[in-house]
Amino acid sequence: MKFSIICPTRGRVNFIRRSLLSIQKHTYNIDNVEVLLAVDNDDEEMENFWFKGVNLRIYKFDRKECFGEYYNDLAKKATGDVIWVWSDEVLLCTNRWDRMVEKKVKKSRWKVWLGETSDFIVKDGKTVAFGHPITQERFSCFPMVSREAYEALGYVHVNSLRVWGADLYLFMTFKHVGRIIRMDKIELMHAWKHDEAKRAIYREDLERMVKVGKAVKLPDNRVGFDIADDVKRLRDYIGEPVLCAVPPKPTLKKHWWDCLIYKAG
Repeated sequence: MKFSIICPTRGRVNFIRRSLLSIQKHTYNIDNVEVLLAVDNDDEEMENFWFKGVNLRIYKFDRKECFGEYYNDLAKKATGDVIWVWSDEVLLCTNRWDRMVEKKVKKSRWKVWLGETSDFIVKDGKTVAFGHPITQERFSCFPMVSREAYEALGYVHVNSLRVWGADLYLFMTFKHVGRIIRMDKIELMHAWKHDEAKRAIYREDLERMVKVGKAVKLPDNRVGFDIADDVKRLRDYIGEPVLCAVPPKPTLKKHWWDCLIYKAG
C-alpha cells in the first residue's frame, strides 16, 4: 500500500522539518510514503528547502485565498493508494502506523473509506481531543481517505469552506454512508490556538452557503449543511444502498442535513 501525505506550508521551515522527521522516525516502510508540499511562489524561506530520507515533492503555487485549494491541487498530483491530509505543525507519534493502516483496510475490505486518526492538542497543560461542537462526537482534523473515495468525491477539502469546518464536513459525509475506519491508535500531536481571522472567514462561508441553498439556519444559532450531493457521489461509486440521516424537520425532507457550527456570536 502506498501513502501520499499532502501538506500546504508557508514560511515555517522549522515546523515542516520537525514534522517530516516524525514521519521518517515512525514509518515502517518509508519507501511506500511520498510527502507533497504546497508552497507559495513568493515564500523565500521555503525556496531551497529539502529533507533527506523522505520522498519529498514540492510544488509552487500562486497564493490562494482558499486553503483547501492547496490540498485539492496536491491530491491531484498524489500517486498513493491513501491520501493523508496533513499540517506542517503535526507530529506523528505512533510507530509502524503504515502497517496498522494496511491491516485495518484489509480487514474492512472497503475501497471507499475515511480513516479517523487520533489527533490531540496540548492546551493549558492538558491533552485535548477535538469533538463535534454540537454532539461532542470525536473526529479527526487530519483524516486519511482512500484514493477511490477521493476520486468519487473529487476533493479532500470541500471548496465551500475555505479554512475551518472542512474536516468535520468530510467526517459527516462518510458517517452518512457508513464508511469510517477507526484508526484511533494512530496518534498525532499538533498546536492550535484561537484565530479570529479564520473564524471571520468561517462566518462568511456559512452566510454564502445559506444564500445559495447549501446550508440552512437552525434554532439555537446552529447551521445545517446539505450534503446530499456528496453522499450520492459516494453511494454511486460504492454501488450499494446506504442509509441517510433523518432530516431535522419536514421542510428539509429533500436534503440530508447535519449540524456543524460554532456559535455565530
